[in-house]
Amino acid sequence: MIADKEKFYGEANPALTWSLATGDAYADNVLVADDTEEALGISLSTTAKDNSDVGTYAITGTSNSANYEVSFSGSGSDGKSGVITVKQAANSFTTELSCSDYAYAKDRDTKTKCSSKIRHSNL
Repeated sequence: MIADKEKFYGEANPALTWSLATGDAYADNVLVADDTEEALGISLSTTAKDNSDVGTYAITGTSNSANYEVSFSGSGSDGKSGVITVKQAANSFTTELSCSDYAYAKDRDTKTKCSSKIRHSNL
């Protein structure tokens, strides 16, 4: 079973993890000859990068085990992959706009001058 993961935009990808499916339907999921889970030769990957846009990306698995037949399950749309969800960055930005009128002495026209400030805060 490939575990789903979440992260915020701009963060490094979290560690990708899996576990052996358990329960009555998986009674045959046993390792033999004192093997450990490393004997399954499982590696996980995703197309999500540290700078991937907000959205969902598949987490897929492969196995290089010659001694075990390995298949994967997860919550992905294909039922065989997990999902990493990239959420909006945990920051907010507020823009403050202030304007004031002023007059040029030369032509006496009134002009408006505006300036803005951006405030940043972590959510």
